[in-house]
Amino acid sequence: MTEDDRATEPIIQVTENGPYLVHGSVEVRQTDGTVLTESGPCYLCRCGGSKNKPFCDATHGLKGFVGTETARRDGSSDDAGSSENTGRPDGTGPPADTGSSADTGPPADTGSSADPIEARTSPSVSPIVDGPYRVRGVTVVGADGSAYEQRESHTLCRCGQ
Repeated sequence: MTEDDRATEPIIQVTENGPYLVHGSVEVRQTDGTVLTESGPCYLCRCGGSKNKPFCDATHGLKGFVGTETARRDGSSDDAGSSENTGRPDGTGPPADTGSSADTGPPADTGSSADPIEARTSPSVSPIVDGPYRVRGVTVVGADGSAYEQRESHTLCRCGQ
């Protein structure tokens, strides 16, 4: 991926043991929906310790944050659509440590249809109160530079665990 691609494409790059780097035209919102910025680059807290949430303030370096990526890259999920392994009492689904975890439930049977399962939305990142980032319409790229499965929505951990 070239610098020109990153300047325009809505991408979230996981940084090694650091924040999420947002590139391109992506609305970053506060938990109440207030738009904080409409385009990157910007850094989003992943360690859970920032005093300027959702933005990174470099606290990850002070606390020795280790951000090992554990999300699957094969598109499968043991807990997709399941409420018993959610870790959240409201059943909205677990945040992936990084990568993709659809928050739309199990995929529908599409048969031979080429229509997308998930509706296209404007690229955005919205933190959920006491929960993960809800990411819509943005490609997520791991610290190694390879993209996670292309989905319309992802959830990304922001608690530092």
